[in-house]
Amino acid sequence: MRFKKTKLLTLFLILNIFALFSSILFIEEIYNWELLNPDKDLSKTEKLIDDSIKVFDSLISKINSVKKENSKKEFKSINDERVKLLEELNKKYSKL
Repeated sequence: MRFKKTKLLTLFLILNIFALFSSILFIEEIYNWELLNPDKDLSKTEKLIDDSIKVFDSLISKINSVKKENSKKEFKSINDERVKLLEELNKKYSKL
């Protein structure tokens, strides 16, 4: 049983780290874009940063609410959602 708890904790930490780094890297990319495009309307990038933070908060909340019974399935679902949401954010970013 101890091994399963350790494995669950490892999955939990990995997904938290992925969510954190994905959000940080995305926001850093937006800041770089702003620096390279100072004459552009920054309200769109501010909205994109807000959306990124909402995605991060949502993912962390879902990760923290995972139950032990179906943890592997739930973590996979959260990771799939993370990938989908990041793709959506990247599409918005590419339209800047």
